Amino acid sequence: MASGWRPDSYRSLYSADPVNTHVLTFDYRGYGESTGSPSEDGIVTDAVTVANWTMHTAGIPPERIVIFGQSLGSAVAIALVNELAHRQPPVHSAGLAVTATFADIPQLTATYRIGGLIPVLSPVAKVKPLFAFFARQLSSTWDNMFRLGEFVKAAERYDITLLHAEDDTDIPMEHSIKLYREAVQAVEGVKDSAENDGELLSRISSVEKGRGAGGSITVWPTSKGNIRLEILKYGVHDKIMAYPATGLAISRAFASVKQ
Repeated sequence: MASGWRPDSYRSLYSADPVNTHVLTFDYRGYGESTGSPSEDGIVTDAVTVANWTMHTAGIPPERIVIFGQSLGSAVAIALVNELAHRQPPVHSAGLAVTATFADIPQLTATYRIGGLIPVLSPVAKVKPLFAFFARQLSSTWDNMFRLGEFVKAAERYDITLLHAEDDTDIPMEHSIKLYREAVQAVEGVKDSAENDGELLSRISSVEKGRGAGGSITVWPTSKGNIRLEILKYGVHDKIMAYPATGLAISRAFASVKQ
């Protein structure tokens, strides 16, 4: 919770409006000072419990809450907004912002390198039957592509920002690009086929705006809100949390409720 770049990132998250913005963070079960053993279902339960406390005990209305996550935390954030959107009645936060996210655990293990150098399962991933066997052994899959797609279909409103750095050697930026395409595909109701996929990619490319040394930004406006992909030139895996782009994403999410 307080390791590495996280304290600096917390300051960045509320920097645009430090008087009216507060950061609530916690260690999942099995992490830091929290007891228990981590599991996908357990960690999602932890996130839902914290959200319930925030809304019902602290009395913060959901439209004054932006859900943020980084790396593994991005999967928890995506799972949380999806859980809330499928409640009866549904609950919608001001927005979702994630940095250095990934498509799902099987695809992550196929690309992940320890320290950006040592491959975990990328050699195995080249042998599809063998990799499929390894993927079936995973007890936690963190299927962000599925959950984000379900969220944009179920949500009544949203403001979504996916941020990733080109120089992230832990999780390649292609993961965020995949997630972004999945979200757009889900909201547009595009059926998965080579022809439809090619047309969708062409439409997405047409709205992408290059920012030179600043990277690129792609915004997909919908009747429910915006889905935004920001690729930064620099930020590696952790530092991006403390960059102004992340704080601006939080501010935009809050502002989207007022529109």
